[in-house]
Amino acid sequence: MKDPVGVDEHMKELEEWLTNDKNSSGVLYVVGFGGVGKTTIATALYQKFGDRFDHRAMVTVSQSSDINAVLTNIKNQVMPQSSVQAQQGAEGVLGRLKQGASAFAAKCCSAGTSKETRGETKLDQIKEDLKKHFDNNSYLVLVDDVWSAATWDQIRKSLPPSKQHRRIIVTTRFQAVAKTCRGEEGDRTCKVLPLGVEESEKLFKQAFLESKGSDNKVPEEVWKMCGGLPLAIVIMAGHVACNPNKSEGEWLKVCKSLFPESAKDHGKYGGKDLTQEELGRIVSHCYNDMPVDIKTCSLYLSIFPKGQRISSKRLTRRWIAEGFVAEKQGLSVEDVADTYFSHLIRRKIIRPVEHGSNGKVKKCIVHDMVLEHIVAKASEENFITVIGGNWLMQLPSSKVRRLSLQESDSKRANDTEKMNLFHVRSLTMFGSLNQLPSHSFKFGIVQVLDLEGCIGFKAHHTEEICKMLLLKYLSLRRTDTKQLPKAIGKLQNLETLDIRETNVVELPKTVCLLERLVNILGGDKRTRRALKLP
Repeated sequence: MKDPVGVDEHMKELEEWLTNDKNSSGVLYVVGFGGVGKTTIATALYQKFGDRFDHRAMVTVSQSSDINAVLTNIKNQVMPQSSVQAQQGAEGVLGRLKQGASAFAAKCCSAGTSKETRGETKLDQIKEDLKKHFDNNSYLVLVDDVWSAATWDQIRKSLPPSKQHRRIIVTTRFQAVAKTCRGEEGDRTCKVLPLGVEESEKLFKQAFLESKGSDNKVPEEVWKMCGGLPLAIVIMAGHVACNPNKSEGEWLKVCKSLFPESAKDHGKYGGKDLTQEELGRIVSHCYNDMPVDIKTCSLYLSIFPKGQRISSKRLTRRWIAEGFVAEKQGLSVEDVADTYFSHLIRRKIIRPVEHGSNGKVKKCIVHDMVLEHIVAKASEENFITVIGGNWLMQLPSSKVRRLSLQESDSKRANDTEKMNLFHVRSLTMFGSLNQLPSHSFKFGIVQVLDLEGCIGFKAHHTEEICKMLLLKYLSLRRTDTKQLPKAIGKLQNLETLDIRETNVVELPKTVCLLERLVNILGGDKRTRRALKLP
């Protein structure tokens, strides 16, 4: 990974701090406005030096984060054999889908009085587990986007000192978080400032070339109006690269339309920091410029939690299952989906974070401020409903068609009680959410079911899944599913079946009845175990 543009001196100092053994413990606070490049700097350090530590973990926090979920996420990364969170999550969704409304109500009543106590007990147990695990091991933790000193104080107290080397990197938009919480001798603060004009031009041209832009002349006002914010600069670079036929004069008109106040001031763009609203103007303009099909696919990104590393194949196969992609000009739906994915990379809406051995993008990520805009659009259009996680999405007044259940506390989870979920066609689950009412779904209309990472399946759970006769996409990846029932042969519309990294070693013969099945994904690369076909 290249060092970010314009922070050469910063990076040298931070690298020395990260590898310096004089202080066994220390916290680095990377502070700056949203979009200024905090996460880029922190991630560059994490990836460059993470291998020097016995353990490492990277988590994203937010205004609405649950401390239990954050610490469990850290624990699962450094202790992958621990899966308490995921077990509870899978039992919560699939178990309640089967039980019926009355059984769910009875369970809630019997457990209601002890929720708070159980939460405290679980938190204490996680802290104890981390303390034991880190005691004689060096570790690096990146905590991204902390919004309050109180939240960080809770997390910090849960990350124990180590007899070895310990480093924690925190990114925050608020100087007060660093000022209030900085306490140890090894702590330091790095304030990230907007780029200067020369650095802005350098970053723009670098991003423009990455997006395979042509040689058309671009006026300097385009990068100057971005106020030195790397996020705004790279998104505009992608936008310009995807519009090669626009003239210099047309780009000046774009600048004037986005910042009419600067246009009135004799065209003096730049020279001041952008506000959140002004950055939003740029993101919104670049989003609105995209073709309709690409917009639809970009809205689908709101299903994934903030900070999630998204598998390219997981994303494109789901687009196909949802019907967002059709054959075009002799290209298969798979090829068209790959083209859409590449277009989002060119546009800088998504950023590659991992490549395969063939050089193709394997995983990508969405900048949190871009994702914030996409989530708002998805909510506005009732395209996707997100419960929990980092977004306080307004509950829809109409039908819910796509539902994403993300890490949350029980208060947010109970929101599903107030919603009409009988029309849900797509269900995705992340984290430890286990409060889904059993009366919520009609099995017959669910087309996409993604429970990747959920553990705790029993035989009756997979039997219930086999009643979802319109299912096109089913992912049980990284679950502890042991076998698939013969009833899997009833899923005549199934196109993708993902059972990688599970305990399923052999497929039932009834799989041969699935005439539309295009992708059977099984086995485990880590253990070199293959899937036996019928």
